[in-house]
Amino acid sequence: MIKIWNYFFYSTWQLHFAIGTYLIQEPIFRVARHIPFMRKNLKKGRKEFHKVMHDLDTGMNLGLSFKAMLTSTMIVYTTVFLTLVIKLNINVKETLYYYCFLVIGLAYLTNEILLYRADVYKKYFVEFDKIQNKSIVYLSAVFFHLGAIVFCLLLIYFTTGFKPK
Repeated sequence: MIKIWNYFFYSTWQLHFAIGTYLIQEPIFRVARHIPFMRKNLKKGRKEFHKVMHDLDTGMNLGLSFKAMLTSTMIVYTTVFLTLVIKLNINVKETLYYYCFLVIGLAYLTNEILLYRADVYKKYFVEFDKIQNKSIVYLSAVFFHLGAIVFCLLLIYFTTGFKPK
């Protein structure tokens, strides 16, 4: 389970890395080449940008990937709790915020235990960097996060009987 979860985390990180490189970094540095002040510091700027965005300890892509994994986990836990509430016919009017805290806490603990405890993800990043076909890695991230959303929608549809007009 830990290896699979870290693979999805790695694929999410790689997807953020690719999007950041092609949609943010390259356009910024193409414009910067035409500004004389920026042109002479372009090499240093690329190095600093890379450190801020792609660092495996505090990089922005790492934080965005963790938030994406946390969001997908919260979607799955919310769907499971919603299904249990409906199937067990539980009244949650006054205690809804307890369920919210429980879902957020469980999602965070799941990711903390499977990803961040003792920097487990770094060991798996080294292992997964050996994968040659990066398009499969990108697709697995997209399918994982979209799969969480589709799972949520289908489970809500089948448990509540929601029928759009």
